[in-house]
Amino acid sequence: MSESPNPCWEIIRYNPQNLRITMAAVTLSLESAIRMVPSFNGGTEADLAACITKCDHILSIVAATIKPMIFETILAQLGGDAFNAVRYREFREWDVLKQHLRV
Repeated sequence: MSESPNPCWEIIRYNPQNLRITMAAVTLSLESAIRMVPSFNGGTEADLAACITKCDHILSIVAATIKPMIFETILAQLGGDAFNAVRYREFREWDVLKQHLRV
């Protein structure tokens, strides 16, 4: 079976007799991913670790084309002490933001 031309979809079944293809989404849509982004207001190291784990997971299962929008959503979901920690800095990458929040 060949690979799908769209990396967001995977061919899971192909019937050559009737040329029927069954495909399944292997990445999240933008809307689904945005709904999954947690809000974070600061708190304990465990709270931060949980938030980072969720965001890492979301970013690992979305298409590369929507990662910048997901990153902007992560920034928008920061509040309280977490927002104060980043409010005067500009972040363009998740790994840089993640390291800054851990400090």
